[in-house]
Amino acid sequence: RCCSCAWTWRHVVAPAARAGNEVDYYAMLSLQSTASVGNDPFKAWWNHPVPNPSMANVSANDLTEYIVRHARHFGARRVTVFTLRTDYPIDELPPQLVRRRTSFGKHQAGTKTFVRDLQRLKQIELLWNLTLGASPTHEYQQVLLLRDDAFWAGDVHLRLFPDPWTVYSRPFGFLCVDSPTDGPDDKALVMGGQVAGGILT
Repeated sequence: RCCSCAWTWRHVVAPAARAGNEVDYYAMLSLQSTASVGNDPFKAWWNHPVPNPSMANVSANDLTEYIVRHARHFGARRVTVFTLRTDYPIDELPPQLVRRRTSFGKHQAGTKTFVRDLQRLKQIELLWNLTLGASPTHEYQQVLLLRDDAFWAGDVHLRLFPDPWTVYSRPFGFLCVDSPTDGPDDKALVMGGQVAGGILT
């Protein structure tokens, strides 16, 4: 979703670069239909995603070039884009896990929502491992992980998250409603460079 990419470039990458930080930008894009499992497209009563008209017929190479060019324009030092032709496969779930409820929110193991969550986590781990090959983690003071549906209303100032041994997160509610939970949320995580590897692998 390059609409959300533009918000990240403008409100995350650009302020960090202006503050004197060296910013690396890594993105992983799935070329398959959004969050599909099997042949069933993602759908919900509150969200009916449609293709971005400006990107619907763009090739993978052109999309990569677009992202690299714009991320660098906003101040990124190194830009790398990984594309997946299909959703990243997950390991077969143990039978005892499928038969019981799990700690992944309210979703039971084996359901489509649960499988989508596992695919997203596997893709995050894959992206981090690919990032390690491009740049050693010890060079990073902070690592910011964003989901593709993150939109920013204002600039993010990384100086507000100084501890290299801390993971910063806050719960997000539905639209403008406060979250009913107190735990962390995967929409945005700011991780200190000393602990990012332990969280993302």
